[in-house]
Amino acid sequence: VIKVIADDKCIKETNVGVGVVIENGQYVITSYLGIEDATSVKVKLHNDIVYNASIIGFDSIYDIAMIKINGDALQPMTIAKNSTKIEKGDRVISVGNPLGKSFNENIEVSTVLNTRENIVFKNRETKVAESLRMIKTSVIPKFINTGAALCNLDGELIGVNNTTMTYHNEFLKNSFYISAEDLEPITYGILDKQDSLINHMGVYGEEAISQSENGIDGVYAKEVTRNGLAYEAGIRPTDIIVEVNGMKVNTVSDINSIMSKFKSGETIKYKVFKNGDYVDFKIKISE
Repeated sequence: VIKVIADDKCIKETNVGVGVVIENGQYVITSYLGIEDATSVKVKLHNDIVYNASIIGFDSIYDIAMIKINGDALQPMTIAKNSTKIEKGDRVISVGNPLGKSFNENIEVSTVLNTRENIVFKNRETKVAESLRMIKTSVIPKFINTGAALCNLDGELIGVNNTTMTYHNEFLKNSFYISAEDLEPITYGILDKQDSLINHMGVYGEEAISQSENGIDGVYAKEVTRNGLAYEAGIRPTDIIVEVNGMKVNTVSDINSIMSKFKSGETIKYKVFKNGDYVDFKIKISE
């Protein structure tokens, strides 16, 4: 468990949350809310070592973001194989934000109040009411523990704190976590969908949905990594990628499929709908 620091345009270290190291020791799960408006992201270890990190992608509905450490691989957390077997009344451990070299201040033993708490909320993007099932615990919410890890008594990961659902709770008496079982398809979905586009261009995109017959179809640039290839070329958030090398694209998979046919060092042409006009960009694939 590590500290995640997100800087915005006005205030340094404006958002500080918790990250859980997974996969090969370079990928980190954290709260999307904590990095939503970030211009840069860093991670800080318990021994005060700081690494820069890149945003790989996110799922705003589940308040999950994935970042990649630009540095040496860390020790990933062990994910419990039987995370679905926790029951109401079980004792669990919440590992929160490491404020210092000791984690003592941010480790709390609590009780599982419900393994499948159903919460109805309004989707931030579609404005439609939806419901999610969460692990509910007796841990009192703290905003600095955004993205905290929930572990069993063996120290294995069984869930990650969901800020959106926790602060949706009117009385703020309990914390809510996405189970490790539900996390797996979310994280793999982010990695599968964004790997090529993020790594080569620095763009988090999604399908642009036309609001009328004259609407623009393509891939909507929701996030553009500062100093990435796309950013340097001039692509910005809200731009819509409509063609790649003369071929129309509607999804991130379309772009990834075309990009996979090119080699490092080659240049790809992009047609982008930007500020009411179509603009052509050329981006050279990084080595």
